[in-house]
Amino acid sequence: MTPTAWHIHKGGENESGPVVFDLGTSFSSGFSYTSPALTAEQETDLKAGKMYVNIHTARAPGGEIRGQLMAH
Repeated sequence: MTPTAWHIHKGGENESGPVVFDLGTSFSSGFSYTSPALTAEQETDLKAGKMYVNIHTARAPGGEIRGQLMAH
């Protein structure tokens, strides 16, 4: 599997949603990403478990790996 892109999307479990943050196409070790500050709506969605990360590949351009984000 070779990742082609990854994003953070808005959406609860079993929901697909729009891209909130484009995390790029770099997958080397030592990865770091600095995001802009979350809006109040984005913070609410994150705390409610309504954001997920999706890793895309050429084999599965709609998403190969998905993980729901949970704020603690």
